[in-house]
Amino acid sequence: MKDEDTNEIVFDSVIVASKFNNFFCNIASKLVEKLPKREFEEKQLLDFYQQKNVMSNSFSFTVVSEDEVFKLLSSLNTAKSTGCDNISARFVKEGAVVLCTPLSYIINLSLTKAIVPSDFKMARVVPLFKKGSRSCEGNYRPVSILPVISKIFEKVVYKQFYKYLSDNDVIYKFQSGFRSSFSTDTALTYMCDKIRFDMDKGLYTGLVLLDLQKAFDTVDHQILLKKLSAVGANNFVVNWFSSYISERQQVVQVNGSLSTPMSTSCGVPQGSILGPLLFLIYVNDMSKATSCDLYLYADDSALLVSGCNVNEIEEKLSLELENVKMWLEENKLSLHLGKTESILFGSKKKLKKVSTLDVKCNGVTLVSKSNVKYLGATLDQDLGGTSMGLSAVKKINSGLKFLYRKAEFLKSKERKLICTALLQSKFDYGCNMWFRCVGKSIRDKLQTAQNKIIRYILDYEYRQHLDCRDFKKVNFLNVQNRIDYLSLNMMYKIFNNTAPSYMSDYIPRFAQSHCTRNSVNSFEILHVKTHGSRSFKFNGVKLWNSLPNYIKCAENKDTFKYKCKQYLTKKMVIKENAIYV
Repeated sequence: MKDEDTNEIVFDSVIVASKFNNFFCNIASKLVEKLPKREFEEKQLLDFYQQKNVMSNSFSFTVVSEDEVFKLLSSLNTAKSTGCDNISARFVKEGAVVLCTPLSYIINLSLTKAIVPSDFKMARVVPLFKKGSRSCEGNYRPVSILPVISKIFEKVVYKQFYKYLSDNDVIYKFQSGFRSSFSTDTALTYMCDKIRFDMDKGLYTGLVLLDLQKAFDTVDHQILLKKLSAVGANNFVVNWFSSYISERQQVVQVNGSLSTPMSTSCGVPQGSILGPLLFLIYVNDMSKATSCDLYLYADDSALLVSGCNVNEIEEKLSLELENVKMWLEENKLSLHLGKTESILFGSKKKLKKVSTLDVKCNGVTLVSKSNVKYLGATLDQDLGGTSMGLSAVKKINSGLKFLYRKAEFLKSKERKLICTALLQSKFDYGCNMWFRCVGKSIRDKLQTAQNKIIRYILDYEYRQHLDCRDFKKVNFLNVQNRIDYLSLNMMYKIFNNTAPSYMSDYIPRFAQSHCTRNSVNSFEILHVKTHGSRSFKFNGVKLWNSLPNYIKCAENKDTFKYKCKQYLTKKMVIKENAIYV
């Protein structure tokens, strides 16, 4: 770490820890100071929630029972790190029977008095290096570790508050971050399907990916409390959250040495249970600032506009971006225009005419890309999935090279465990939005990569022939059937209304008047064109409708997964030229 005054490298752990702490605690407030001074419009916020039929003072805390606290204590992950109080999760979990009574009393006392103990608001921060120069504080990510007992407090509050928000449909429909049953997969699948169906209509689609700087750290506490009140929290609940977010302190640990404590003046607590939920509430009314499609995954925000004319799309996106930027500034959030990107989607034929976007905001022209990274997936302009497919093959081959160097230390069981966690997941991620778009050559490469994984697990020779028995030995489906299996799992959630509402509403059931004995457990198959035929909406329904009813009507998710995998394993016929390398 460099000393700013002398420009010399500092090695003393305490000094380095103090420099880190000073940087982490002040960077957010410095960003906020640079923002234009805009007044927060509380009346617009209240009008927004009144239109959503949110009643004021409709949420209050309820007393927590000893049984509930005991369950939370018993479910603690003992691998979690220890906070500043040095009380380990293992100690708390093993003492659950004794601790549940006094702890439930303390929690209820906190909820009734609207006071959060100060000891629960001290975080131990460990700087985690990202990339670049190791002497620059900005190249480290702060990882906050809170006391284990504080997590129990937060889980009690989270459970009550999240249930209220979900039951009353308060959270923005297309917010997919930190919500049960929502995921990057559902967000990507829905968005890409929409673009594909617009392609079939002969439309272009413009996408702008917003880059927010230190979004979680720049949350303004006073604005947050107003938003908590607006979503229905009564004054007592708001006062509890005021105690929760205020007067929080942190120390930074470097090589076992701790810095002096420093206070944070803004932001939601990092490493906490409630922090992400508070952030969702904070950005929940962003949708009122825009009239175009807005997709959110926590702070990852995307603006989407479709149309026949690219110039009109550019004008619309520029206007929407200006409006969103104004909303962000009113809410003390900082938009990094230099890293905010745009991309134009369309069919290959349409992209030959125009392939770039000219979106402007505040006098800055956004970078127009031929492919963008969103939620960990690479999106090509034609949504052909080529980048994702080739990336998966490259990552798998690279991972296998490393694993072969360690092969002598690993038995078959350990090899399978590692390959399933680190390599098989490369096929899976976002597969519903890219796999069915790639051509035969990339699919063959993907299958070849999976064959290599199986040979590695079974310790076969490099070019040894594989058949169905080898796949059964490692309990693997081939790539095509694996993707079908994952799609069917998504369809099962949609069928049972446990998927996000935007997915359940998106895929239509048969009209009740037209239901037959066979169609009662099926979905309506749409008439699609070229790009729609690659969508999840079309392929997922086709797969689901082809399933036997005894699988569709499985009593729970685990039973469905077991029966579905058995069904696909029996159905799997692997041709020799598809598996031999």
